[in-house]
Amino acid sequence: MRSNKDELKIEILKTLDLIRENSTVQQQNRNVFSDGKRYASLYSFATEDLRGYYNEFGKPKTFLTVGSSGDQILNAVAIGAEKIDVFDLNKLSKRQCAQKIAAAKVLEPEILYEYFNSFSQNVYNDFRDKLLEKDRRYFDSLYDFYDEKSFNYLYPYSRVSKEMFYKINNYTDKDRYNEFQQKLESVEINYIDCDLYSLPNYLGDNTYDAMNFSNIYEYLNYGKDVCREKALKFYNFLMQQMCPRLNEDGKIMISYLYAFNNEVERYLKREMTEENIESLYQDGITFDQYQLYMNGFTLQNYSYILLLELLEQENIKKVLTSHVYFGQSFDSSNDMAIIYQKK
Repeated sequence: MRSNKDELKIEILKTLDLIRENSTVQQQNRNVFSDGKRYASLYSFATEDLRGYYNEFGKPKTFLTVGSSGDQILNAVAIGAEKIDVFDLNKLSKRQCAQKIAAAKVLEPEILYEYFNSFSQNVYNDFRDKLLEKDRRYFDSLYDFYDEKSFNYLYPYSRVSKEMFYKINNYTDKDRYNEFQQKLESVEINYIDCDLYSLPNYLGDNTYDAMNFSNIYEYLNYGKDVCREKALKFYNFLMQQMCPRLNEDGKIMISYLYAFNNEVERYLKREMTEENIESLYQDGITFDQYQLYMNGFTLQNYSYILLLELLEQENIKKVLTSHVYFGQSFDSSNDMAIIYQKK
């Protein structure tokens, strides 16, 4: 069994390799859903309207969430979470989350935003002491080997605008920011390196007031093998393994749906068939298929429909949120978050 020191060394070496590899990949050829690896590129910011659906959680004390950029954690703290379990397949995610939390303890929102666009070492030094030793060693090592600009290869994905950053994150509200920073000093955060379906093995007897599964469902469906079996596996996982861990009146954000709303759902349910979906993407999108694609006939949206059909008899709420970034449909005026509440 590897020691914590050995694990940290591996994470540092894997990260240095990742920066070097990403520096040779053209941005336009990078696929945001292709990094299903244990050591993968990181996100600077969330790409979901977290403010838009976190309000549905009320004031949860115990919270379970994917790690990702760390914004999922900060928004949970802002609404009152005191104990947060954080899981992610990407082992580097916990370093990013620790960095985002440490930065938020010291930096004002505007400087926080600027740091995760520039990775200025001077700014890093302002919050460095807020990191635990293992996290500090990780980021110190990166700065020792690479300059600030090279961090863009670790965080290669497009970033939200400053306006969107404030819009989608409730923790950025200036009139409550001091209170939020005080909460960060006392919150208990536990990190779990695991994939989605292994998660129950790590949770013991833990129960939660709220859970956030972000857009994991979309990652599970990336590729050409979107099918009912995948939707059913995800649905059964939630209903049979995670819902029993909800406290009374607890809620789960089941999946975030990009560029999706009630009108798009009605249209696709009426017009979408397995035949016209299966004709897409065999060798890329052809000219004849382009209009279908622009109307939302995508494998992404097909996977959404399959999941929504399974959830029809459950106690769910479809929360319209601001459209942030990804997705494709004839109407991208909103994203949607599917919220389940325990009866």
